[in-house]
Amino acid sequence: MATADYRQMVDEAAEIAKRQKERVDPSFHEKIDRLLDTYARKLAENMNSYYSIEARVPSILITGGGNFPVRKKEK
Repeated sequence: MATADYRQMVDEAAEIAKRQKERVDPSFHEKIDRLLDTYARKLAENMNSYYSIEARVPSILITGGGNFPVRKKEK
């Protein structure tokens, strides 16, 4: 599912880049390609980091309640 989400976001960015290339001078095409590549790389890094953090935290359904003093924390 995460891979499909990533692919969809990169495809949308590629479509925007394609439309922008049609509107600008060809000298800017390389810069647009670099921006698209940077976006795809940063998005992959951020998504991997997010899912790595999510994997470290076990579900409360598995571990049970943590007996955290919520009322005391609210004060």
